[in-house]
Amino acid sequence: MLMTTKENSRPTFRIKPDFRKEEVQRAAEALERLEEKFPNVGCTLNYENPFEMLVAAILLTQSTEQSVNLVTGRLFATYPTPEALMKANRGDLESIIRSTGFYRQKAKYLTETARILVEKFDATVPNNLLEITQLPGVARKIGNLILGELYDTNEGIQVDTQIHRIVGRLGLSNGKITSKVEHDLMRTIPQEDWNKAPYLFTAAANHYCNAKRPACHACPLQDICPSSNSKD
Repeated sequence: MLMTTKENSRPTFRIKPDFRKEEVQRAAEALERLEEKFPNVGCTLNYENPFEMLVAAILLTQSTEQSVNLVTGRLFATYPTPEALMKANRGDLESIIRSTGFYRQKAKYLTETARILVEKFDATVPNNLLEITQLPGVARKIGNLILGELYDTNEGIQVDTQIHRIVGRLGLSNGKITSKVEHDLMRTIPQEDWNKAPYLFTAAANHYCNAKRPACHACPLQDICPSSNSKD
């Protein structure tokens, strides 16, 4: 059962011994195998401080880490602080981040986020999900990414299209929406693994679990995946 308190937005879970036993065991085995296969996976965004990580993460929406890294060098040199970014000329900012996609909306998010950081959080990136998701451009997935990377906290699990697909095929969730998938994973995967699990699932999705033609024959999870060799 999911329980929250006003004092702490971090969910806690009480799992009965037999709750989702098969899924819990399958998830543990999958993560163990994937960690052996991909021991060095993790965030590859370039940043030197929490503010830069926040900015890069906002730019990551509908983009790739490689694309974001191509623009952040110039971006951080031009706007090194929240105070500088909140005063940025919108046209100049859009020009710098254009290649990451949705640049007009992202530019708006960045300047507004910088303003809120300065005015509400003393130019400091919040260290909890409740506060960080108040920032424009920081939905729950991005918030989980930032908190895990900066503060090694695990209040939730990142879920995107690739993760949604692979955990569905593994039978760890039948959720149709992101929040349901995340909830299922939080009840199936030990909390200490919430930060690394998304990276491992993403690596598996990129290497084997293609949306249209999954390479089940090469996947290290073939024998434990209920969808192995199924026709999608």
